Amino acid sequence: MAPSYVDLLDMASELGVWVDVDDAGWLDGDAGGWFPDYDLILLAPGLHPVEQRCTLAHELGHATHGHHAGTSGWLHARQERQADQFAATLLISPLEYELAERLYGHSPNLLAQELDVTTNIVTTWQRLNASHTIEQRREA
Repeated sequence: MAPSYVDLLDMASELGVWVDVDDAGWLDGDAGGWFPDYDLILLAPGLHPVEQRCTLAHELGHATHGHHAGTSGWLHARQERQADQFAATLLISPLEYELAERLYGHSPNLLAQELDVTTNIVTTWQRLNASHTIEQRREA
């Protein structure tokens, strides 16, 4: 079963990371941010619960991988990809994905609704598991 928002807060605590809502405007329009100098994850106020959970999982990916703030170019893109992959792997189990796909097909929007994640998390999971999924379909 996928971790709840509270489970993710516990995970942050175990990592020694604080999680708070950005009341000061540090995020500048982003849904979340990892501030490694402060061991702090900030989440934008007013996020939908699904966005809040997925954003927290993504930011935990940055924290877990020891990403640095202020990167740009290829390094920034790599860090974002790693954080997305961390969140997708954390929030979607292969069994839950398979069951959802049997019900709704391959549509990222429908799968996201069923799995209580964002479409980005689903498409990231699909990219990560493409060869495995194709092999399963060949066997079926």
